Amino acid sequence: MRSRLIVVLVALAVAIVALYGLPRAYFLTDLIHDAEAQETRHVADIAAIAIAERGRGADDVTPDFLESFLQTQESLTFVAADGSRVRVGFPAEADSAEDIVATRPLPDGGEITLRRSADLIDQRVEDALMPLFLVGLALVILAPLLMWGLAERLSRPFRELAGVAERIGQGHFDEPIRHHRVAEAEAIAEALRRASARWAELMRRERDIAANASHELRTPISALRVEIEDLASWPQTPPDVAAELHSYLPQLDRLNAAVRTYLDAAQAQRLTDVDTVDLVPVVRAAMQRWEAPAEGARSAVASVLVEEPEGPMPVRASQATVGQILDLLFRDAVDRGATLVRVQLGCTDAFGRVRLSLEGETSPTGDKARAAASQTALEVDGRVSIVDGHSTLLLPRAPGGTASRVS
Repeated sequence: MRSRLIVVLVALAVAIVALYGLPRAYFLTDLIHDAEAQETRHVADIAAIAIAERGRGADDVTPDFLESFLQTQESLTFVAADGSRVRVGFPAEADSAEDIVATRPLPDGGEITLRRSADLIDQRVEDALMPLFLVGLALVILAPLLMWGLAERLSRPFRELAGVAERIGQGHFDEPIRHHRVAEAEAIAEALRRASARWAELMRRERDIAANASHELRTPISALRVEIEDLASWPQTPPDVAAELHSYLPQLDRLNAAVRTYLDAAQAQRLTDVDTVDLVPVVRAAMQRWEAPAEGARSAVASVLVEEPEGPMPVRASQATVGQILDLLFRDAVDRGATLVRVQLGCTDAFGRVRLSLEGETSPTGDKARAAASQTALEVDGRVSIVDGHSTLLLPRAPGGTASRVS
């Protein structure tokens, strides 16, 4: 979008310069030619009057006298009544058909011819057109820079919204969407806000259904199977009825297997839909946030990474979700009065692991933050476990990575 805007705006600027500059250049050229022709005629009139007055006084018309009427690149030819000729200025060999020529008759039968060189006219036209050309050239050179800035400003809201839409598509439904002054951009932003809110609600309901489906579906099926087996084994049950009841059990097993297949497929789909993020930089970022929090934002707690990971540790979760879980666990460490948090990273075949060992714990204030972290981890098929008062976050591993494995 930005490149197309730049091309369109630069082409528009060049067209404006051309549409203004070309007619202006022709107008100036004609104006200078007319002014030079008028000035030539005016000088010829003055010279004719002066020469006529000099003739009445019986004074000779000398070359020095004639040169007093000339400027650079002009010539003046005096033809006396007796046919004698005097020429001053540039030589006759330099005459051109494009010169401006003014001829005036004299009272005694002679005449004068004033000629202004075409080279002089061209030079004055060039001098007049040069500022116009330089201004046009400057506009053409500056236009891409100015238009780039304008296109950058016009396209920035839409590029930001494109990035927001990309992150929402990756599952970051809590992505902040700022307001824009451009009406079209604000309309798109508002549509994205509504869409992200609806998608977040749909995903929450889907996770709730997936989390409760095992209990709500498989438990009654298993209970029904047990009841049928008990009923079939009662002494009061006739043999033919017991045989009929036993024939129902394979159908219940098929139903149970179908439910289990559906739940496994739903879980695999959820794992495919979420992002893949490297756990190592996310953990480092969380440690830095809690070691040097913003002023007035939260209490700080020192942390240290026990062992440097050997490589990346990709897990199936969004960066925002992992950061939120870690923030809750660090919040829990602060609430418990810990003075140091030892962070250990590792992985198994199925999970990436982050273990937070607290030192200096003095005043436990409840498990609210831990419970919130555990609930958030369940949304990405992870879990938070507490062993000896220390927190361990387990997240499903993604393919790849060379980080150290732990048992």
